Amino acid sequence: MSKTFEHQVVYSVMDRVTFSNGEWLGADIPEAERVQKDVETCPLVWEYLAQSGVLGWELVCVLETVAQVKNQPYVRTLYLKRESN
Repeated sequence: MSKTFEHQVVYSVMDRVTFSNGEWLGADIPEAERVQKDVETCPLVWEYLAQSGVLGWELVCVLETVAQVKNQPYVRTLYLKRESN
């Protein structure tokens, strides 16, 4: 029987995880009202990875790209997977 996997695509700016599979991970602020400072309410990358690892997620790849936003030199896209039950 072949293995099947679940996947997460996670976005990170300023060492904070902002989105996972399209879901905002910061404070409950309507999207239209969010400002750059609200990124500080998102989990730190290392904290997010530690919590995800406990849940069986494995970091597969990190892609770093130039940001299109002022004062942010890059955006990281993290790809995680875990075996489905």
